[in-house]
Amino acid sequence: MLGYRWIVISCIFLISTFLSKAEEEKIDIELTYRKGVQYYNYNSYYDAMREFQKILKYTDSPYYNKTLFMMSKVYLKIGKRTGVKKYLWSSLYYLNIYASRTKKYNWDYYMLKGNIYEALGFYERAMSIYKIASSYIENDKQITDTMIALLRVSVEFGKMDYITMYLVQTGTQVLEKEQEKELIFVLGMIDFAKKRYKEAMEKFIKTYREFEIYLVDNPEYYYIVAENAYRLGNYKFARKLFRRISSIVKDASIIRKSILRIGDIGLKLGDLTTAITNYYTVASKYPETKEGIVAKLKLISLAQKDIKIKARILAFDKEFFKDSIKFVAETLVKNRTGYIGKFAIGNFGQIVMSSNSESLFKRLEWELSLLYPPKLEYEHKEYIKFLWKDLIKKQKPDRICSLYTSNPDFFKMIFDTETFLVISQDLKVCRKFEERIELLKYMLTKRKEDEIRVRLAEALYDAGKFTASLQVLESVKEKDCEYAKLFGKNLYSLKVNLEPAANKIKKLCPREDIEAMSILALYWLDTDHVEKAVDFAVKNIKPIGEKYGKKEVVSWFVRKLFIKLDVLEYYSELFKISSELFKITNDLCNIGSILIISGVRTGKIEEIKDLSEKMDSCKGGWAEVAKQLYESYIITKEVKNE
Repeated sequence: MLGYRWIVISCIFLISTFLSKAEEEKIDIELTYRKGVQYYNYNSYYDAMREFQKILKYTDSPYYNKTLFMMSKVYLKIGKRTGVKKYLWSSLYYLNIYASRTKKYNWDYYMLKGNIYEALGFYERAMSIYKIASSYIENDKQITDTMIALLRVSVEFGKMDYITMYLVQTGTQVLEKEQEKELIFVLGMIDFAKKRYKEAMEKFIKTYREFEIYLVDNPEYYYIVAENAYRLGNYKFARKLFRRISSIVKDASIIRKSILRIGDIGLKLGDLTTAITNYYTVASKYPETKEGIVAKLKLISLAQKDIKIKARILAFDKEFFKDSIKFVAETLVKNRTGYIGKFAIGNFGQIVMSSNSESLFKRLEWELSLLYPPKLEYEHKEYIKFLWKDLIKKQKPDRICSLYTSNPDFFKMIFDTETFLVISQDLKVCRKFEERIELLKYMLTKRKEDEIRVRLAEALYDAGKFTASLQVLESVKEKDCEYAKLFGKNLYSLKVNLEPAANKIKKLCPREDIEAMSILALYWLDTDHVEKAVDFAVKNIKPIGEKYGKKEVVSWFVRKLFIKLDVLEYYSELFKISSELFKITNDLCNIGSILIISGVRTGKIEEIKDLSEKMDSCKGGWAEVAKQLYESYIITKEVKNE
């Protein structure tokens, strides 16, 4: 009996002990959950994960579903901090398990899901989910958080037309302190996207000074702050930011990009050692990453630019540049449509434009035709401009015409007015009239300057669109001699009164400008002031001769003067002027013909005898008149002698 009692007592003790331990475990789960939340709120995400993982084996615990949700939030934070996608997918995994167990599709659920997709770069899907979240809003804080999220993803997705609507809705809310800080940064993102870098910096500085943990948690945003300073040209501050990023953030790709930018800054500041050292660091330590490949391309481009720079790079590693041209070509082929490929085409263009290979040039032309310009990032445009700008100036016009016409939008997205003016002149030489007009019209949309207006008017004139050219000239504000000459050339081509042009030339052009004075002289000939025109020709015979055949307006004047003097039978003046011009131009068929005609008329046969014997090769126009007149003179003379 006594033994039986001890058995009962022992069982009761064991049961009570088990119940006590179970109760104790429940208390531990609650404390563990609270501890995990506390770590999360203090941004200690790995500590938070460790606490939450202790709870996950208790699937029946009332804290299990809450823990799933918190695990999703923790993995999201770690994924954004590190840039490692697997953490973001883990975040989505835990959120999906949470949703399947609880069926709680509320505002918190949709906002978290939107955050995950946004971090993964699926901006369109994130935007859709944030819009769904807006249907579950329960308070003012949620309204503001949703609008900020929609603003942020609109910038990231490039849907700038949505921004005003969301800004208006956000502006009606009373913001909490943390919301205000985040909104300031998002407003800076909007300015950055619109290339208003100065305005963006004013907002980013506040985030950097007062809310740096937000940038640490979002390394891509920290990079934007530094990049904004870089684009402003504030290189020393940008370098400070990139160095800080590379030392405190956990996202490896952002660190590599920052080191590359430190190299770029070295290049901007003329510090080649810093540039080469940082490029080489990325290229050698992370050779298979996209940043590592870009770093090698940048080193190759520097070596291509200057033999002395190449020697400095080779001091790091002589094997590094083995088959560098092959490396560029293979990189371009393998990554043609990707981020790396757009750097590689910069290198390839540099190599091709520095060589005389026509086959390589045709390949570059083809590669360029395949490129989709809207996909070019700021760093691509900057890089290609750095490599190509000076080379474009050195190319033959036909090469630039071929390259430009293969992909005009590519050039428009990268180069500046200075380069465009070079290209427009090359297009003129190639007689690519429409392409030249289109380029200059584009330039005018970017910079409404009188120089570009005049160039456009000139292009329209060269294409024979004289009325259109005059219409553009009407918009020129600061009129100068170039404007006046072009105005006169259009009027002359339209065969209208030159008086308005003559008045402008008198006012705007120096007497030494032979082109301008030739237009004025044309006006004198039209108004029967022949003596003025003759006086101008005699006093300026040398510059007229030098520009004859090169400047059309000078050639017009010479031809019209000759016709007028011939009609008026001013053969003495005609002989004198044509004789001097022939010495300068040696133009047998035109000036020489007039010289023969005037020589016959003035009886100066001996002076034109040798010249007349060379006229057989000249056909048509004045040449036929000169030959017939000279032959008639000789026949008449022979008849008289008989």
